[in-house]
Amino acid sequence: MGLILDNRSITLYEKWLLSTAGRTMDDFFQSMMPALLAPHRNDRILDIGCGTGNQLLSLIKLGV
Repeated sequence: MGLILDNRSITLYEKWLLSTAGRTMDDFFQSMMPALLAPHRNDRILDIGCGTGNQLLSLIKLGV
């Protein structure tokens, strides 16, 4: 079974995301997402509860 997020793990994740390592990883994923998916304007992408959704920001900027 995968990780089940509860209030404690969410708090730890959000704290990590604000750390230098967390910001570095978030920036990396935001820069890689468009390259990996190669989306076109007006494409639709389904995000199924995969965290904060921060990585989708770069796609929104592209009009996805």
